[in-house]
Amino acid sequence: MAIFRAAMAIMLLAITVPSAAANPVPPTFLIAGAGLGHGVGMSQVGAFVQAQNGRSAAEILAHYYPAAQLIQVDDVVPILVNVAANQTSLTLSATPIRKTDQSSLTITNLESPINSIEALNVVAENGTLVFTASSGELVRMPTAEIAWSGVVGFTSAEPKSELVLTRADGSSTKYRFGPLLLSARGNSVQAVLKLQVKDEYLNLVAEVASTWPTAALEAQAIASRSIAMTAVNAGAKTSCGCHVFSVGDQNMRGSERYRLPGYANWRKSIRTTAGQVIGLDQKPVAAWFFARSNGKTENSEDVWGSPRPWAKSVDDQFSIDPLAGPQVKWSVPVSAAQLARLFKLPDVVKVQVASRNPGGSVRMFRAVSSTGEKALLSGRNLRAAIPTRSVWIENIKPAVN
Repeated sequence: MAIFRAAMAIMLLAITVPSAAANPVPPTFLIAGAGLGHGVGMSQVGAFVQAQNGRSAAEILAHYYPAAQLIQVDDVVPILVNVAANQTSLTLSATPIRKTDQSSLTITNLESPINSIEALNVVAENGTLVFTASSGELVRMPTAEIAWSGVVGFTSAEPKSELVLTRADGSSTKYRFGPLLLSARGNSVQAVLKLQVKDEYLNLVAEVASTWPTAALEAQAIASRSIAMTAVNAGAKTSCGCHVFSVGDQNMRGSERYRLPGYANWRKSIRTTAGQVIGLDQKPVAAWFFARSNGKTENSEDVWGSPRPWAKSVDDQFSIDPLAGPQVKWSVPVSAAQLARLFKLPDVVKVQVASRNPGGSVRMFRAVSSTGEKALLSGRNLRAAIPTRSVWIENIKPAVN
């Protein structure tokens, strides 16, 4: 009888305890990584640490762009900045900078310009801009140029008022320099500021804290000018009627930029480095930058597919220096089902790093299914499908509940 009971217990154990060979599929994985940004070019945190250690802007830039040189260009040129893309509507008004100043809007590109407008609502209908004021509909036209008090065409005159641009989602931004160029694309409105690269545009760039060391600010000013001049030389994009966007290419703020802590330091850095850009063969190049590496920067071809001689992997221990503070660690959840689709497997129980690039980003991942089937996926393709905070993925493991 005792033998029978023991046999029954073993049978029950076999039924209730899953076999290790079954390889259960976890429902969720966590992608874990470190650092911030795409990893190509100058690490802004690395530049900060180098500046703290006494290096000059030229030395910082030579470290991150070793194949390029500092060259001089004329940056008193217009740049077209898209500040509101594909809007269903826009509201425009002007506000005085000083209480004694006047403020109004003008539609300038008409045979008889419409002046002294307090506010405008703009929509697009089948490729035509429709302008409405408090008095009713004013005019219909495919494109328009809007000026405000003190802003007349492309000049460096000190404006007396600021444009207030309110987007369809209710967000508003003030701009001091212009003019504003509007165009209709189907039933959407594109809003583009025409600014001077030298100061009107660069003064508004807010990529790092203006309280950082002088050399770091000067290095950032040169890199930002390089991005702007490269875009200008490439010509305006037909898709947006612009050279750059106010976000995405680099972060351009509105008039609030002038009131941020340390703004005078940033403005001084722009003036100190006037006309200086990163160049190759006497032409400006896109001096890409990002927030913080995980110890090395990346080759451009390993992140975007195209090699650039000035954008090669270099040592960046500065980004993980104690002066930079604790390294940024992050994680992103992803379902096992999404991973299975990406790797083209029936399911996924394990993801391994198969190989890495010189800068530390993952070149190739290997996934294993519950039946032991394996598949490879490039790090670039995985990041394209699952946005992460940086290119430096450390591992992908099942999430622990």
